[in-house]
Amino acid sequence: MKLFIFLLLAITLFTTKALGYKQTALDTFLLMNICERCDLSHANFERANLSGADLLGANLREANLREANLREAKLVEVNFSRADLLGANLRSADLSITNLSGARLSLANLRGADLSMANLSGTDFSGADLRSANLLGAILKDTNFIGANLKNTRFDKEKFCRTKTSIGIMNPNCRD
Repeated sequence: MKLFIFLLLAITLFTTKALGYKQTALDTFLLMNICERCDLSHANFERANLSGADLLGANLREANLREANLREAKLVEVNFSRADLLGANLRSADLSITNLSGARLSLANLRGADLSMANLSGTDFSGADLRSANLLGAILKDTNFIGANLKNTRFDKEKFCRTKTSIGIMNPNCRD
């Protein structure tokens, strides 16, 4: 019996460590829709309704947010590096100063979103809706905008560095 309890405890601790987040942080977030500066890395929020959530400075590194609803969410300074946001709704979300490096935002709705000063290095926005989004000051190194709707999107063209668009690669010879 003691061996069984020990193994159960060991598996629980290992699983929590492997997931990257503590269950208490996840439970609190799901209850209150607020999780400032908390660690939710590797968490699974596929198809979750997180509209209006306050995740200021949270760690969502490598999280699964496929088709999640984050409309009007406060996502300032969030670490979304290598997160999967395929088809997510981020309409009018505040993603300023956010790290989205290596994140997948294919087919995502970012209409009217604020991505100012965000790190978008290696981010995949293929087929995304970025109409009227603010990308001023964002790092656009190796970013993929092929098939994205960029109508009325604000960005600094001089920030392009090997940035892929439907009309070709912008600034292909930039220095890192």
